[in-house]
Amino acid sequence: GRFNSDPAHFPYHQPMAGEVSGADHKFVQGLLASRKEESLFVGQLDHVVKGKPEKYIMVITKFRMFSIKSGSNKLAQQCHLLEIEAIKSHAPTELDIKTFKFELSGVSAHVDAIITAIRRALSLTFPSLPENHPNLDVRPSSRLEDIPQKELLLGGFVDTYSSLCDFQNHVRREEICWDMEHTYVRRNIKEFDLSEFEQPISPADMRALLGALRFNKYFRTLIADSNALGRDQIGFLAEGLRHNSFLEELVLKNIGLKHDFVTMLTTALSSNKDIALNRLDLSDNPLEDKGLIALSNYIQTSPRGIVSLDVSNGQAGKTGAAALAAALKKNVKMPSTLTHLNLSGNKLESEGTSGLAAFLSTPNALRTLILANTSANLELIFPAIMRGCAELRTLDVSHSKITKKEAPNLARLASSSATLKTLNLAGTLIPVDSLKEVLGCIVANPYMQDVVLDLKENALGLPGALMIQSIAAKITNIVNLYLSDHDLRDEGVAAV
Repeated sequence: GRFNSDPAHFPYHQPMAGEVSGADHKFVQGLLASRKEESLFVGQLDHVVKGKPEKYIMVITKFRMFSIKSGSNKLAQQCHLLEIEAIKSHAPTELDIKTFKFELSGVSAHVDAIITAIRRALSLTFPSLPENHPNLDVRPSSRLEDIPQKELLLGGFVDTYSSLCDFQNHVRREEICWDMEHTYVRRNIKEFDLSEFEQPISPADMRALLGALRFNKYFRTLIADSNALGRDQIGFLAEGLRHNSFLEELVLKNIGLKHDFVTMLTTALSSNKDIALNRLDLSDNPLEDKGLIALSNYIQTSPRGIVSLDVSNGQAGKTGAAALAAALKKNVKMPSTLTHLNLSGNKLESEGTSGLAAFLSTPNALRTLILANTSANLELIFPAIMRGCAELRTLDVSHSKITKKEAPNLARLASSSATLKTLNLAGTLIPVDSLKEVLGCIVANPYMQDVVLDLKENALGLPGALMIQSIAAKITNIVNLYLSDHDLRDEGVAAV
């Protein structure tokens, strides 16, 4: 049975002889066995009913509190421990517990043990529960035992998830618990990836899983990649983000995140003064301008700045892009924190480009800048990079047209950069003569070594192939050169 007097299983209180009758003992055993739980406390708590004490048995488990009228073989009351609002005790033998469902008052020789069992259970199951939950009014306060913080597997995530399932009267998914307790622990995984679990994940399970993150101190990353999340699930996630101060990375990729959902999330993030989040991936979502504006409202006030931001393919236009660029510029943390920025697939046009160039031109820590298919005005972007992006390693301007007007600034960038390693010019339709100038600058720059250059889809044709052939002997610092989709034909291929 689960009703065990062994101190290892029953560490906080053992009933005194005669306190729990044989019949009550048997009923408690059956109750615990049916719930597959162990007791943290079993003992007598006499309720005061119409001014007279009546004998009741109090049972506390990791998740719940039960009250059983002695000799009745039935539950009188029960609640989840999260439903306990307040505990009051002004004398060592008096106890009043207020829950969302009922109020329980009684007398017992073991009031302090009851209070300790409840507090210990909550500390094990909900490690970051606010200290004022439940509200404790115990006098003198010296009666409250210190509850030491234990190091829990995965920060106690499995117990938290299980408890929240119990709270919702929902059966937990055993395979999720097994994966967490074995695979996650063995590999020391700190990324909580919803796509790793067998799909589909029911709304009830999603609520419990996301809710458990609210109280968790172990996981550093939450990933939802192509897991469609509805308004309710986003609400649960937002509530977790409102309180979690340990998550550092949030990946919500292709989950159908619309602008009103973004507002829910950013409102929660803004209210969390201890937020640790510094990497944000909202790519492949229909954010549109309104979503990017909502995100910008958070970005401009982010207390620690953002290290990595990906809003690629967000279907936003110049208004949203301009708002985001202004937010990057306004937050004084961003120049020193932001190292990765991906705006690809959003249309910057002139308004968004001007704002972004203003940020890029001030000294910053960017190492990766991805502006693929953004209709950005590269005549402004390239000079801005030269002025402010001294650490840039990767630049992707693919599918943004480069003409003879923009090419000279690109050549100057290639000539002056001391850090650039990867340059993506795919689909830019850069003229052959302009490309030759850029290649010449790369070759002549002693600081650009082990360069990866992507020139796919530029329709270079035979003239481009012959140009590359003419300078091939000098290209010693380019380690990867991509030339597919150029219609080179046999002669061009032979030349290359």
